[in-house]
Amino acid sequence: AYEDVAGGEGSIKMLKREAGQWKRYQLDPEGPAGAHLAVAVDSRGRPLVAYFSQTIRGLKIYDESN
Repeated sequence: AYEDVAGGEGSIKMLKREAGQWKRYQLDPEGPAGAHLAVAVDSRGRPLVAYFSQTIRGLKIYDESN
């Protein structure tokens, strides 16, 4: 997971390998999105991404299982 700052707005994105190809996913399109990203993988291999959202001035969590 990373913050894409192209264009000055920033959005949270993630790269994921599926069927031998890397795919880019946008996790949070609202910029400026965030900072201090933390990534974990659950027991089923699904990513969880936590970050500070400047938009809401608080913690946001992306959970692929939802």
